[in-house]
Amino acid sequence: MIIISERTVLRPFSLNDMDALYRMSMEEDIKKYTDILVTDKRSLKKKINVYKSSDFVNEFCFVIVEKASKEVIGCFCGIAIVPKIIEVICCLTKDKRGQGFMQEAIIAFCKQVDRCFVLKFTVSNKNKSAERFVKKLGAKYDFSIGENKVFLLYNNLKELE
Repeated sequence: MIIISERTVLRPFSLNDMDALYRMSMEEDIKKYTDILVTDKRSLKKKINVYKSSDFVNEFCFVIVEKASKEVIGCFCGIAIVPKIIEVICCLTKDKRGQGFMQEAIIAFCKQVDRCFVLKFTVSNKNKSAERFVKKLGAKYDFSIGENKVFLLYNNLKELE
């Protein structure tokens, strides 16, 4: 499945993305808050092969490509933890944050997927920018667990537009 928005293309991970994903995983705040990416290329290659074989219904992982530059600028991944609740992990390269790329990609995903679901974002209490982002997206605080807050975004497109 490929999802296209005005400025982005979401497409499944491929081995051709390995260098871009590796560079992204080396960014300090991505290493600090996100474990979707790994810091050695052999582990990253294994992870990409796992994502390539996922069924999309229960698990997905997209790279986010900026249309203008054709560069990989982020990733958006999810796994169904229970039916209809998708645990989400997403990140953007530092130079693309704050420009609406992630919000645009997530809204395009929600519009494309033909089923009801809830996106679950777990955000570190220390990651204030991520908390602002999920609130701006329309996710609602649900509960805290340890040093994290959990926000839920219901696939209600009227709220997203």
